[in-house]
Amino acid sequence: MFFRDRQDGIRFDAVIFATGYGTNLDYLAPECGLQREVLPRPLYKYLINPAHPTMAVFTQCSEIAPFLMAEYQARYFTATLTGQIKLPAAGELASAAWTTWNERGEEVPTKYRYNMNLAQFQYYKGLAEELGLSPPPHHLDALCDLYGFVAGGRRCRPTVYRRAEYEFDETSKGYVQVKGEN
Repeated sequence: MFFRDRQDGIRFDAVIFATGYGTNLDYLAPECGLQREVLPRPLYKYLINPAHPTMAVFTQCSEIAPFLMAEYQARYFTATLTGQIKLPAAGELASAAWTTWNERGEEVPTKYRYNMNLAQFQYYKGLAEELGLSPPPHHLDALCDLYGFVAGGRRCRPTVYRRAEYEFDETSKGYVQVKGEN
């Protein structure tokens, strides 16, 4: 794989692309170091396998804007591979990953441990800050507001909320509805 700013490129053993709503990582060998039932764990920053930090499992979180999650995670992981971001030592990676996993408590079922909802925007800001993206792109605060607003429409008016369309307004620095109803 070659990047715009590197002449030598990076060699990978494999790049696996997958789509779909269900996560099934049964094809991974137990030696990969991840527990694979329901959700892969532990994952540092919801992304990197602490046992093999050149291995990432993308977009495992739920209640997210998936393309935005994929973009930020891809940028972050690429930065770790190219040396732009230095990861902590293996033990610290694992400790941080398990801390994140356990934050929600044992009472939260496994399949909901990576739910993000509005917290995803703080996650993106954290990744953007580590990447040196200042200010973070995508007008994240405005997008967070829109995400919360649309979620309300989804709960209250599930038959019509999808018809609404929004555009970013430079003047107000927020999203405005341009079509449909919410």
